[in-house]
Amino acid sequence: MKLVMLLSALFCVNAASADNVLSVTPFTIDSYDTVDMQICLDNTDPIGAFQVEIVLPEELEITGKPVLNADRKNSGMQVQASKLYGVVSNQLKNFKGNTGAIMSVPVKVKEGMLADKTVKIAMKQIVLSSGDGELGVEQPDFDVEVTLVGETYKYSGYTDPTEITIMPGERKEVAFCVTNNGPIWGFQIDAYLPEGLSIDEESGETAERCSEDGFVLITQNTGFTRIALVTYGENSVKDDTFDGAVLKFTLVASDDFTAEKGEVTFSNFIVENSIAPAAKDCPTTPLTVINGKTSGIDAIINDAAMGNAAIYTLDGIKLDAPQTGKINVIVTTNGDVKKVLVK
Repeated sequence: MKLVMLLSALFCVNAASADNVLSVTPFTIDSYDTVDMQICLDNTDPIGAFQVEIVLPEELEITGKPVLNADRKNSGMQVQASKLYGVVSNQLKNFKGNTGAIMSVPVKVKEGMLADKTVKIAMKQIVLSSGDGELGVEQPDFDVEVTLVGETYKYSGYTDPTEITIMPGERKEVAFCVTNNGPIWGFQIDAYLPEGLSIDEESGETAERCSEDGFVLITQNTGFTRIALVTYGENSVKDDTFDGAVLKFTLVASDDFTAEKGEVTFSNFIVENSIAPAAKDCPTTPLTVINGKTSGIDAIINDAAMGNAAIYTLDGIKLDAPQTGKINVIVTTNGDVKKVLVK
């Protein structure tokens, strides 16, 4: 027999008594795990049956059948679950005790909808009855506040390598890497470069961690270069390693690059993902850039010219002196190896 039919047979239905109240304490959900919403009853009169319509917000769903609290239920009590949830007593018995939880309802946040917000569960059509039907009271509708706490995702960026040596007029590829504990739909980051250095706008390409539908956009702006990882799919970065290169770009040193040392710094690192608000101002590590011409390579060339170092071509042919206009491999007396473009 359905709960609605049993409750319709109550001898009388009166306004709710302040001494017989169904309630739910506000609660928090901070993951996608199922939690038990506790429905409580404070009663002075014997209560053995009730009904309530539970109306969930779009973020929540019920994941199973409600369960009666073993400490308060009596023999013959059964849970009826449809649009209306409640308890009937086939043996006309009442709940034990006068306060505390009588039933738990398993609820969870739907996939992709966990975010920092407060939602409300509406409790409607509430009727309380004694087991024998002698008492029947209606209770006004009420809302239960549920605080959702979005997952905390952390992202940080760095380059590989974190330090490079570059000659004036030279180009070098750099990988931008991300350490993350959550999904990445795409991101943007602004690079600030020392005078004499630039990033080739046509050089952006995805790295091994990216899915096939990801691509890189590089745009020059006043004072900085913006690098963006974009995708038409849900998430552009694979989540199997949570660390490593996601894109590559080419750093270019102008012919008149004269600074001995500088840093490429990054800011405004914003990561978007498919299930949470954007992570903004994520931390980054700068790229240290050393000018090969002004950082001691001239001295190595001089050593080579004076016979204090061995000189080779890129394919291993030993030379008597550095070749101008070409890259020379110079091995110093202490074993250091340098590739040097002699102009």
